[in-house]
Amino acid sequence: MKDQEKLNFVGRDGNLSVGAPYCRGCPNRSIQVLDANNRIKGPSLSLDEIKAFDQLQSINSINQFNNLYDKLHSAIKAKQLGKNGYNNLMNILNSLYSRIINTKSVQQKIDFEKKWNELYEMASKGEHDFKIGTAGIKKTK
Repeated sequence: MKDQEKLNFVGRDGNLSVGAPYCRGCPNRSIQVLDANNRIKGPSLSLDEIKAFDQLQSINSINQFNNLYDKLHSAIKAKQLGKNGYNNLMNILNSLYSRIINTKSVQQKIDFEKKWNELYEMASKGEHDFKIGTAGIKKTK
């Protein structure tokens, strides 16, 4: 199944908690189909985002981090979908922080910390804020 993308279709009252675990490690797109003409794009994960995530432990400069940040953000968001935290990822991000924080100007540090905090927040709390379903959180009526 190399380089193939999985599609998740979620109905009107669907929830991603069933499909999310199967899509954290492969390219995929989620779409909620409300009716024939009304669809909502959900979380996705591309092959490039997976490759960026796989480089997380080898990032050693602010430039590498900034070049990969958008892909890292998307990958971590997709991989944390429905989870309540991931200690190994938190450790990897802490190590990244240690490698990068003391290397640049004050403004670069501020920018880096803002971006790093967003990634760490997803790693520590999981990701539950999507328009499609609420994977990992029970719906209340």
